[in-house]
Order: sequence, then C-alpha cells, then structure tokens
Amino acid sequence: IRKAKGNGGLKGSEYNVEVLKLLDRETAPQGYNLTLRAVDRGIPPRQTYMSIPVHLADLNDNAPVFDRMIYEVDVPETAPINSPIIRLKVSDADQGRNAQVFLEIVGGNEGGEFHINADTGMLYTAVCLDAESKAFYTLTVSAID
Repeated sequence: IRKAKGNGGLKGSEYNVEVLKLLDRETAPQGYNLTLRAVDRGIPPRQTYMSIPVHLADLNDNAPVFDRMIYEVDVPETAPINSPIIRLKVSDADQGRNAQVFLEIVGGNEGGEFHINADTGMLYTAVCLDAESKAFYTLTVSAID
C-alpha cells in the first residue's frame, strides 16, 4: 500500500493497493484474502486489522480444448437422416459466459452430409450415406468460445 498522490492531509481513502504480479482466476479460483494493518503513532501505538476478500473476475484467457484430438467412428450405411453419430466433448478452463463453447464443422463437409449441434457437440447425419459413392469422411470441427 502506498500513499496516493495529491494535496492535503493523510486519509485512509488516499491509499491504493497495487498488484505486483499477474493474478489468474484459474490458479486461485477462491480468490485472495488481503489483510490490512493500521498502526497509529501514539504511545503506546495502537493497531487494528481489516480482512478484505478479493475475488477475481474471469477473463476469456483460455482456449477450448477437445477431450481427444481425433475421433473415429463407424456409421452404418443404413443410418437414417438425423442419426446421432458421436458427441464431441470440449472443455474450457474459463468460467461463465467465457466458458461457453460453440462447435462448427469447418472442413470435410462440402456435400452437407453432416451437421452438428453447436451447443451440445452432437454430430448427426444430414443425408442418407452411401458407402459405394463415398466410404470415408474426414471432418474438421472448430470449437469457439
């Protein structure tokens, strides 16, 4: 704590707390407890303590992460349209709105054979698949927070 710049006498409201190193909510999710001690110049000196809880607001400083880099699944050729195939699992170390992740197919779906629920991560067939015309698909899915 240091005295704030300005004119006039010393008042408690003229002090600032400065952070000396970067604080990260993910490494201290319960926050911090700041203890202030005030001592007067009397004889004998008297003192008092005050505890101040410090809660950190979350920043969107973490990217979403898939639980696997590659998902492999077999889809029966007889699967009807809108058949669920697999749920892609994504996590984000942020909190609240900063942890909301939306999924999007960004590659390999030029014919629109598949669609994904952006909120749940469930991948579905969008058409009846035909192994004779195309037996293998490689999709690229993006997770956006």
